[in-house]
Amino acid sequence: MKNDIFNTIIETGKSEGLKVFSAVKIQCPVWVVHLKMDSRDNDPFFPVDKSILSLLDGNPSATAFEISNLIGLEKTFVEGRIGFLSGMEMIEKIDGEKYITEKAKEWYLNEAGERPIVTIYDDLVLDGLTLKPLDRWFYECRASYSSRRSDVVVPRVIMGKDDPALVRAVKAVEKLNGKEKEALLLEHDSFNYDIQGFEAKSIDNVYVVMAINPETGKGVRRIFYKDRFIPKVDSLEGSLDKYYLYLHNGSCHCSCGFMPLEGNPFVAMKEPEIKIHLYLMLHTARPLSQDYMYTPEFGNGGEYPLTYIVSEELLERSEDPRDVMDAALAGRIVEYTAEGTRKTQDGKTIKRIGGYFWIPVKNIIPDKVEHYRALRKWQREKGRVDISFIRSLEPEWTSWREDFVKLGLLDELESIDISLFINENRKKEEEYE
Repeated sequence: MKNDIFNTIIETGKSEGLKVFSAVKIQCPVWVVHLKMDSRDNDPFFPVDKSILSLLDGNPSATAFEISNLIGLEKTFVEGRIGFLSGMEMIEKIDGEKYITEKAKEWYLNEAGERPIVTIYDDLVLDGLTLKPLDRWFYECRASYSSRRSDVVVPRVIMGKDDPALVRAVKAVEKLNGKEKEALLLEHDSFNYDIQGFEAKSIDNVYVVMAINPETGKGVRRIFYKDRFIPKVDSLEGSLDKYYLYLHNGSCHCSCGFMPLEGNPFVAMKEPEIKIHLYLMLHTARPLSQDYMYTPEFGNGGEYPLTYIVSEELLERSEDPRDVMDAALAGRIVEYTAEGTRKTQDGKTIKRIGGYFWIPVKNIIPDKVEHYRALRKWQREKGRVDISFIRSLEPEWTSWREDFVKLGLLDELESIDISLFINENRKKEEEYE
């Protein structure tokens, strides 16, 4: 579901005492450095192959059965390893006997008793500004990168493979201990790093989260990636406070960190735009100031920045009262901020979701909303609405016929009237008899 990530962010915020009202997907610029390096061979079968070759070095006529008994492994497995080593020119078969080659002695049975040194190629991901390693969580998740590289804006320029800052950054990583290197997805025993190239990329699915701290009544911005908040991302520090939401032509947008406003607000919405948005969301003709509450500073109680209010008057002005009641039932509207467009397989152009904006819906007609809730539940569980539904709510709901008309529930009203007509005729027949 398209709201799953936002729901996860909201719950993560709750666990830290925050009321999340927005999450916007952002660029998280990084430099991916392509490295050539040396390392000890990490083949998991190295100890087994070394034991097999060591036994054959002393007894070329040893069978797979004999070797399997000596090293405690299945005969078929030993046969497989002997076949592999033969293919790698580590074993040479002559007249039924198995002789190890000079290559095998150099690779497996060297005097130092160590694994051989091999040349490997790997990537090192560094912060786009400071060229320091990122928060370890990005490496643990094996972060993926955006394929739209032309869009990436990297805050630091690298002037070639010999750039002193890049060389220093790579040397600093090379000096880390084995466990620290593994945490950066590099080989434990790697050394002798040589820079082969570098690319500017952006980590996918990083969000700037805007939330309210109810204790202070103030807003906070946090960085979120895959189930948790990230304490700090150096390349985003300078732009984080520049993210805010605004409305334009009835749609929600984000500043994307490029257009700072005085005071670094979290929302910057004008009354005419709010009313246009309200009309599009709730189909309410002639939206009024009483239909919403705009608190960009979050108020004394830490209110959400924008709240829509469902009243009797708004319901009467709505062109689709059921949409209004559905929003009142949900208690919120989740609006999407656009991140450009994309083509679907059938050629349609649709908006690519760039973020989310939580707009609470406060209802001041609780009785009507609860009756509507009961109606929807009845329809889900029993299907067709009849007079039994109305009687289940009597005597509390005396204005049910008027409310059905106001909500445009004419089909449901007709169904109830048919039910009433049938019941009345049945009574008359019983009285006649």
